[in-house]
Amino acid sequence: MPMSASTHDILVRQGYKLVEDDWDKQGRRTYLNDENADRAFLGVLERSLRSAGWTLDRAKLRSFVRPEGGEVIEIEPGGAETSGHFLHHMKALD
Repeated sequence: MPMSASTHDILVRQGYKLVEDDWDKQGRRTYLNDENADRAFLGVLERSLRSAGWTLDRAKLRSFVRPEGGEVIEIEPGGAETSGHFLHHMKALD
């Protein structure tokens, strides 16, 4: 799946580390980034992902969609005792 590989490469260049890869069975990858997912960070991420066909999901906060690939990305804050945030790259549900 070339687009997913491209998305992975973009995420790694943005400082993400793959922490769980269950793409083949569950259609999901989880990444960790030590940076806070603030507005500036998300703006840089959005511009980077655009080259692989991703756009902001206008209906869901901190989410991106790639309709032609049937994929979504969701950003999850790390929580009170965790620095950084998680990113979930998933196959979209029908």
